[in-house]
Amino acid sequence: MTVRALHLASFDGNIGDNLNHFGFYKALRENSNPQVEFTPLEIREFYWRLRAFDESFVEQVNSYDLLVVGGGNYFELWVGDSPTGTSFALPLEHLMRIRVPIWFNALGVDVGQGASEDSIKKFRNFLESCIQRRDLISVRNDGAMKALSGLFGNEILDFVQHAPDGGFYSAREDCIEPAQTFVAALNLASDMPDVRFPGGNQINYKMAVSEFARAIEKICKLSEGDVVLIPHIFRDLNIISDVLSQLSDPIRRRRVAVGPLHHGVDSFRIPLGLYGRSDLVLANRFHANIMGMAMERPTIGLFNYRQIFDLHEEVDSTALVDVREMGFADRLVTLFESLQGSGSAPGVSVRRSADLRNAYRTYIQNASQWLQEKVGT
Repeated sequence: MTVRALHLASFDGNIGDNLNHFGFYKALRENSNPQVEFTPLEIREFYWRLRAFDESFVEQVNSYDLLVVGGGNYFELWVGDSPTGTSFALPLEHLMRIRVPIWFNALGVDVGQGASEDSIKKFRNFLESCIQRRDLISVRNDGAMKALSGLFGNEILDFVQHAPDGGFYSAREDCIEPAQTFVAALNLASDMPDVRFPGGNQINYKMAVSEFARAIEKICKLSEGDVVLIPHIFRDLNIISDVLSQLSDPIRRRRVAVGPLHHGVDSFRIPLGLYGRSDLVLANRFHANIMGMAMERPTIGLFNYRQIFDLHEEVDSTALVDVREMGFADRLVTLFESLQGSGSAPGVSVRRSADLRNAYRTYIQNASQWLQEKVGT
């Protein structure tokens, strides 16, 4: 039997999401019975108001055997006008009209941009309704379980599965490797500037750009290799351009490369290869950290959003640099020098990377059992 699933997620927004979906599909093919056939539905069409979480959505969902939501950061609680308090803005009356099971696949529970009491109340009502329906609720290893516990206490955790992000199930054979190697791969994010670069007692955007440029200059002077800057979304190109403008012309023209920004199903393959061909990964985004770890490269989390700190905490890594602090370039250079001197740097071990793949495999196997019970074989 093949289960027909409608997959509501981001397919055209972020290469990390596409990596996540790839790992999810790959793990299902290798570990699930029954097999699942997916029809993608872009969640941004709802944000763009081309679609709505209305009766027509319910009718569409009910024409399939299963609805899969995510992975993605869709349990973010800043969405005050949502009936669920989250980005998955499905009214409860429509939720209860859905006849097929729903699999909430390794979602992020994000309170980093704020969470009003009203949003928290609506989110709890939504979760309790999904629990009543016996849907599968799983959250990813970015501090989501800790966030749920902080919001509702531990009692709700009995109904939620904890899963690594699907990107951890990727491997070297899944990337496109460049011929060139790099001494460092650097991913920078400039969305949410008020959170990432708050100013005041912490760094502002202009200061951060100068610090990143200073780090690149020093890394290039300490080595003969090149640095590659890797965008994940179009906004990353803003900070990449600003950092490039701060570099000396010989470094900018001779020692720095910029990775491509693709979209769609295979958009992750070249960036994944760039991370894999780098001696050190300096990662600002959630999935940039995952790509470095999945490719078993020393990976330093550039921390200016709680998600990165929580990810490293969950995978037992202390390889973090707070890039909200002035002078962080010196810390990055020190870590690079330790790598040059010893051939190793702080990060997730190869064994730990294998453990995360095994944990994801177990999650998929458990979900497969739930799917058999809900849909049948």
